[in-house]
Amino acid sequence: MSRQLSSFCTDWLSVFPHLQRFKGGRKLLLRTGTIVYGIELRKIFDDTYRPEFICLNLLSPYNEFSLTREVDLPRNPQGDINHKHHARDFQTAAQTMKERISVLVKRDPKPSDVVGVYRQHIEHDIERGPSQVALMTSLIQQSVYFDLADVEAIERRRLKVYCESLPSEVMRSLDATIASEISMTVEQLTKTMDLNVAKAGWPENTEQTEGAAANP
Repeated sequence: MSRQLSSFCTDWLSVFPHLQRFKGGRKLLLRTGTIVYGIELRKIFDDTYRPEFICLNLLSPYNEFSLTREVDLPRNPQGDINHKHHARDFQTAAQTMKERISVLVKRDPKPSDVVGVYRQHIEHDIERGPSQVALMTSLIQQSVYFDLADVEAIERRRLKVYCESLPSEVMRSLDATIASEISMTVEQLTKTMDLNVAKAGWPENTEQTEGAAANP
């Protein structure tokens, strides 16, 4: 399977050559500034994988890919790809990702691109609860770091309204986390980002990534 996975990764990297395969696994990533983003070929069954857009907010102490988004395919609304149909389906999935998630085709996204990908996902995601709150707090942190005061004000209001709609027992479990996440200063956010990068060793946005597709 490792040889087959390498082959699949090479195909995806031919479409997104600025990404790198991370530690020989299923994630094809790039770190640029305050985020790590890319594609995960998530295992669904032994003979099936699902390509998902993933994004990690380096400014948060919770060093997890809280933003994930699948793409629907004509033959499968969840975007699952059977290994034997990889050659047929991966190009369709890759093209769909390029069209719907513009940050994926950018080597060096601007702050507005980062804000856009979070806003798009928040509006796309119908889940209510901790997952949605994590996206909203991430967006507030990004706006603080980039000194986007207008965005910060809008997103703080959105978070407040959203939290008021949640059941009280859910909010009780989230109150402390939300308060600590959205009160961080630029200095604290920068320190957190440096710690996250040092801990995980994310692939950086450098000219060296040009050879990623040839070395999966």
